[in-house]
Amino acid sequence: MRALRLLPLRMVSFQAVQAPPGFVNPELLADLWSVVELEDLRERRVRITVSGVGYKREPAHERLYKFFSQGNAWTLKKLRERFVTGPVDWAAQRGGVHGGK
Repeated sequence: MRALRLLPLRMVSFQAVQAPPGFVNPELLADLWSVVELEDLRERRVRITVSGVGYKREPAHERLYKFFSQGNAWTLKKLRERFVTGPVDWAAQRGGVHGGK
């Protein structure tokens, strides 16, 4: 990921610059970037809006948009869970420091 712009406590934009092995249509990433906006709603609440920019109305872009939309929804769900239930105990997730042994 490459950070593009930052407005502290308000907005960050970034772009994927390297796709993992097997990623479909990695050449399209050069045209796309993401914007994450934070809006203070008071009373310890924040609205987070994630936007994808640069997508075109063609099948490859539409597939990629769907892929990132689903991934962003999962990420936002996990972020909300973290603030509702508290931080993840990663050692417990892995079965302890020594893999549960």
